[in-house]
Amino acid sequence: MKLVKPRFFIDMPSLAQSVGAISYAETFEDLGVNAYDLHFLNYKKPKNIKVILGTTMPKMVMAFSDSRWTKCIDYFGMMAQSFDQNMKFAINEAYIIEPNQDVNDTFPNYDNCEFFNCEVSSNQITASQTGGFLIRKTNNYDTNADLPVTFFNHTDDRMEVQQDDGTKITAKARQINLTALNLTGTEVRKPIGGITYGWHYTMPHSANLEYNYTVEYDGIDITQTKGGNTLYNKRHTTGASYVDYPPYQIFRPHPSGISHPEANSGRKVWDLTFSYISETDYQQDYSSGNSMWRWDAVQEGGGDDNIAGGWSGIRNDFTSRVLYGTQGYLPFVFQPDSTKDYYTVCKFDQNSFSCTQQAPDLWQFSCKIKETW
Repeated sequence: MKLVKPRFFIDMPSLAQSVGAISYAETFEDLGVNAYDLHFLNYKKPKNIKVILGTTMPKMVMAFSDSRWTKCIDYFGMMAQSFDQNMKFAINEAYIIEPNQDVNDTFPNYDNCEFFNCEVSSNQITASQTGGFLIRKTNNYDTNADLPVTFFNHTDDRMEVQQDDGTKITAKARQINLTALNLTGTEVRKPIGGITYGWHYTMPHSANLEYNYTVEYDGIDITQTKGGNTLYNKRHTTGASYVDYPPYQIFRPHPSGISHPEANSGRKVWDLTFSYISETDYQQDYSSGNSMWRWDAVQEGGGDDNIAGGWSGIRNDFTSRVLYGTQGYLPFVFQPDSTKDYYTVCKFDQNSFSCTQQAPDLWQFSCKIKETW
């Protein structure tokens, strides 16, 4: 079980909620769930969505406090979906004015992307099989320019909109829309595990060979009676990354025609150590600004109302993208081996992070990653 350059997918809405940066969320057309139920990697919570025929109007919108949140997105995924290829999904970035009025939108730039269990045509995403799917930018950082490459940073973060009275108002690109196009011929109501989007980070090299891999059975209590009998109390019966309906796994494609459950067993734990990580890969110099949101000189049409500068993205290092992105406790999608399509939802199982200098500008650090639900 070698782990080649593990990859972390940071769920941006989870971070935004933790810092109070979600300003508005809603679902439409009697979708059957609220927008919050679809987010935050809460795949175990039961939710059945209803998709009516034909329309491509947004089924869900989530607006954030400013454009930096939407401009950072370089992956999108859907968990435990059970739709056939007559259901098409799409996301876009919407320009909005107060009060939460959508005046224009932009589809993602899918150039240089990797597609897991799905394909994209005319900006519509079709799952290849039931199960999860995921799209990510393979060139998510331009090291020469020291800038991220995302789904939406090919467009400006604002636009001027002329109102009916001739005055102009500025609309900001700070909302994500989810649409679903139903071509099945009938109204569809099916369960879904949820959606996830944000940014990702791939470790610069693999973990040390002596890493530990464990499967925990923390849902089973064992008691021995005075008479010598052994009693078992199973508090939860299935493992992580599992749902109780086909496709059963939140990401793995499920074979068509198979209806019996594929229950996982236990909770996987990875105890990893990374050695000889360069200083720029672990934690860069933050004396020039905030680690999460960097600002350039003033750019025409760019930036933020309260800051004189243009957003230049999230630094490409473990601390900025992963530690700040999870705040040390938020869930994320983990790909233990970036050469294999295996994904699961995890959290860090530790109260602090420390690093040790092994040589000038080369560092070692450890992390414990545990599956969660």
